[in-house]
Amino acid sequence: MTNAASLVAVIALTALGFIVRAFSVLPAEFPLNDGGLFYQMVTDVRSSWPFLPVTTTYNNLDIPFAYPPLAFYVAAVLHDVAGGIDVLRWLPLLFTTLTVPAFFLLARSVLRGSVTPIAATFAFALMPRSFEWLVMGGGLTRSLGLLLAIVALWLTWRMLTEPIPSRALLAGLVGGLTVLAHPQATLFVLAAGVLMLLLRLRSRRQLAMVAIALVASAVIVAPWIAVVVAEHGLGPMLSAGQTQPGPIHGAFRLIQLDFAGSRVSNVVAALAFAGILLAVSHGRWFLPAWFAAVLVLDARGGATYVTVPAAMLAAQAFVSLVAAPIWKDPPSARRPSQYVRHHPASAFLISIIVLVIIVDGLGSQFAPDWPAATLSATQREAMDWVGDEGPGDGDYLVVSGRPWPIDATAEWFPVLAGARSVATVQGTEWVEPGRFDDAIEASDALRDCADRPSDCLDAWGQDWGVVFTHVYIPKGSVSGPLGDADCCVALRASLRDDDRYRVIHDDLGATVFERSDG
Repeated sequence: MTNAASLVAVIALTALGFIVRAFSVLPAEFPLNDGGLFYQMVTDVRSSWPFLPVTTTYNNLDIPFAYPPLAFYVAAVLHDVAGGIDVLRWLPLLFTTLTVPAFFLLARSVLRGSVTPIAATFAFALMPRSFEWLVMGGGLTRSLGLLLAIVALWLTWRMLTEPIPSRALLAGLVGGLTVLAHPQATLFVLAAGVLMLLLRLRSRRQLAMVAIALVASAVIVAPWIAVVVAEHGLGPMLSAGQTQPGPIHGAFRLIQLDFAGSRVSNVVAALAFAGILLAVSHGRWFLPAWFAAVLVLDARGGATYVTVPAAMLAAQAFVSLVAAPIWKDPPSARRPSQYVRHHPASAFLISIIVLVIIVDGLGSQFAPDWPAATLSATQREAMDWVGDEGPGDGDYLVVSGRPWPIDATAEWFPVLAGARSVATVQGTEWVEPGRFDDAIEASDALRDCADRPSDCLDAWGQDWGVVFTHVYIPKGSVSGPLGDADCCVALRASLRDDDRYRVIHDDLGATVFERSDG
């Protein structure tokens, strides 16, 4: 495949990747799913510009501002241009779209041939897990982190191939920016970088260039770490680092090959598994080792990052096991119409695989468990009422029945209502060790109350030692257009009949109850 043909293919795949990623973003009028914590942090950066805030005011918790800040500064600069809060729609979409051409650069360096990198880019562009958590509002940091991580690994590979100072400095610069973008992106780069060194480090010159890259990264990262440690010590970073489920959990995910995020077909996962077997049988250990390391070391977010080596493995299997006859017949490779006539069965199989992957990328977004739901206009208006006319100093128990990572109501409530949500998980990982795990357990227990009588809330408060003065229950779907039509019907009805609770607001977006001590 010529360079011109490769360029056309990459542009087409980037456009296809944009369409798939924008499929849920463009129709929405608000950031998908999460992002409330991050939007508050963007606001805090704007207020303290250009200095790093000491804490974030999210949920009235005074959370140490120890999160890598690069994405917040980018969003703060573009806040007004992007339409305020819509910055959490457009920047994640932009960053995750740019991961497609960035991935091609990395794949072209790692993989052999000219067609396999294109096939890998096709798989990566359409694999749901490569973008579903990146296009959300909270994808502001996740998408930038993955983009920079892919570029950093591409530059590192090039540095090891041609060890010259300019490439080392570039690799170090982008590696340092990756650290400033997202914690899990840092872990991803470290895992792949160490494997690259183990398999490709052959000379003292290469080692010298690695040293230059590490120093360059340290220069980029050191000021931020110094400021955070001076203000808060190492506590917040150590606390956040303890939120990983651990390598045992990651090993189980590896065994299950739980990473693709597919809801229509696991064809890419199956091809990736075949690619692992194929690579190991030929003694090519880099991609299988990278695949395993990401899932084992990063049990929390590894399923997103592992799509990078998985797409390459899937492409190797596809080209070697399915599409190989094309390259055994050079004339038909130049003329696809001749190939179709001479090899109709293979052409049909290849077309089916390609079609299934495309349908999976789009069709997964219609599934009821698609995580990227968004708050409706009426739900946002109900939160605005709390902020404008409701008791702003109340302690609100927000009940939606959703798991905490995809509970848009609970995460956005502190920002839009300007009031405290006593059961919101986001942000607690930076407060103190163990607080995050306790918050998750409490949130999981609260989910069970969504379809139970009001006594469940009282028991929950006693069990977890949480005092609440108000209960906020959203109306309408909280899980997207294909989810349940309304939330928490049984609990809302029970609270109406309970003399200890009084309705202080009821509209199309939510019902707000005030709790009495009696």
